[in-house]
Amino acid sequence: MYEIIEEVKWLEKVIDDYKHDIRPDYSLLPVLSNSVSSAYGRFVVEHNLAGEDRLLIALAISPYISNSVLNLLVSENNRSCLAQYAKTGLLMPTGETFLQLVAGNNPEIRIESSRIFDTSHVFYKKGVIDLGSVDEGVPGTQGVIKIAAAYRELFLHNKILRPRYSSDFPAHLLETRLEWSDLVLNEGTEKRI
Repeated sequence: MYEIIEEVKWLEKVIDDYKHDIRPDYSLLPVLSNSVSSAYGRFVVEHNLAGEDRLLIALAISPYISNSVLNLLVSENNRSCLAQYAKTGLLMPTGETFLQLVAGNNPEIRIESSRIFDTSHVFYKKGVIDLGSVDEGVPGTQGVIKIAAAYRELFLHNKILRPRYSSDFPAHLLETRLEWSDLVLNEGTEKRI
């Protein structure tokens, strides 16, 4: 769990550097090895995530760790790169926030970095991060960066989120002391599983 906190602390440094027109220094990221104990650390190592990937996760999860991190970005010059919820005033990062931090005003880096939102990226394939919807004609990068609840729970608490049961999801949790080896299935069903 502590690796993700260190990543958000690094994000604070990235934001401070951004204010001085300095691009992110990925060499300051904590080095994660195969011996990490957190689910987040294992995910980073397993998928060989680059600095930009880790920056995006830190940005997406930062409101759940410290909502003051994004307040560091508030200024007259970059107001459009954050979304603010009207009811709570909570600031949320957008794709534009990420691109501003990574590329500043460099269009080549911006175009290259925007590939992180492609459907071929591991974040899309695994459903880790998504951009919220935007109105027609508005660039997709204006959408709020959303980290999937299951991954948020996994990265913050090292456990898989159980679904919330409600009238929208009318199921019940079934638990048993039996093991998978106790399960008896017909041959066709067993092949499909």
